[in-house]
Amino acid sequence: MTHVITDARDEAQIAKATKEERAPDAGLAHILSDRKARAFMWHVIDEICHVNVTSVQIGDPHLTAFNEGARQVGVALMNRIKDHDIEQWVTMLREAEQAQPAATPTRRKVAHTLDDED
Repeated sequence: MTHVITDARDEAQIAKATKEERAPDAGLAHILSDRKARAFMWHVIDEICHVNVTSVQIGDPHLTAFNEGARQVGVALMNRIKDHDIEQWVTMLREAEQAQPAATPTRRKVAHTLDDED
């Protein structure tokens, strides 16, 4: 709940509003301080919310809308992390990139197999 300041001269009201405003950032700082938590956040942003792919499903406007809704959640998380601590965002990207090569050969193999079918 957001605290409404009724008197801008009342330092107690200002302190309470400031504390409430910063509370979510404390949780985000805690999440971003842990490598496994950053990996999980990247998984949510990239694999569940699909921020790096198109939302469009040709011929299915409902699925397109659903996909775009998920993507917007991912974009909001991504922007919140960047606004909170850009260095942790860069760390998250580097860690995700380092973790990806294990999956890359399979993707290359599948892509290569699909290319061979032409």
